[in-house]
Amino acid sequence: MLIPVGRLKRFYYFSVYVLIIFSTNPWFVAAQPLLNGPRNAVFSSASVSFPQGTWHEVNPATTANLTTAFISAFTSNGYGLKELRTNAITLAIPAKKAVFGVSIRSFGYEAYREIRLMPALSYRFNFNSSRSMAVGISSTVNRINIQGIGSRVDLAFSAGIIAEIWPRVFIGASAKNWIKWDPQNPLEEEIRIGLGYRLLNKAWVLIAVQKSILYPLSLSVGLEHTLSQAFTLRSGVSTAPYRLALGIDLTTEKLTAGLLAEKHIFLNWTPALAIGLHI
Repeated sequence: MLIPVGRLKRFYYFSVYVLIIFSTNPWFVAAQPLLNGPRNAVFSSASVSFPQGTWHEVNPATTANLTTAFISAFTSNGYGLKELRTNAITLAIPAKKAVFGVSIRSFGYEAYREIRLMPALSYRFNFNSSRSMAVGISSTVNRINIQGIGSRVDLAFSAGIIAEIWPRVFIGASAKNWIKWDPQNPLEEEIRIGLGYRLLNKAWVLIAVQKSILYPLSLSVGLEHTLSQAFTLRSGVSTAPYRLALGIDLTTEKLTAGLLAEKHIFLNWTPALAIGLHI
């Protein structure tokens, strides 16, 4: 059943209105640490239901629809401080219906350094001729080194799923770091569940909730609008803790460059840059 175009437009404008309310309310304008990748960094947990992603940190199933190999680099300075710098790189390689991926992330500086290696595998299969489902698994090898104290290495596993439950409507869920053997493992367990709605092939409305063991329930909302083949705009807000993020992508046939920033209500802007290449 097709949804009338007029109704889609009304839903889109309503979603924009909701985002404005979120972003102008001081209880909602604040930040979470930036995730790897331009879309994850702006949308936070809301990208859990996005079926065309390239970075698998939020949901390892998101890369299952890639048809060409993709490599991307991402860097950010937390609140403009070099001591809170994140550098990351990801590579995704499709092979028939499966996509193999690996990400490496470095956070911190000489006195405190955290390095994560995150290999992943995603797989897509069809419900019928028009709908598909994607599943993914990933692992995280995390090494923390504190100058003068020492280091430790931890291992955990994650899984995710994205399915089109209705034309243009997607549901996504992921369980992060829920399989680990060491009770002292510092990697935080998280569950994310979200919905994504694609509007007229030019825009996305995404919403998700996230719950971790130590922290309260978090809500994330994201909007993405493709202005042309070259430009894409994104905005997102999240709670617990609160943040507002904005981003823009410039895309050519092979190359993608993204600029984004998030605003903390009490601290400062966190700028970030991403560059990706379809191989």
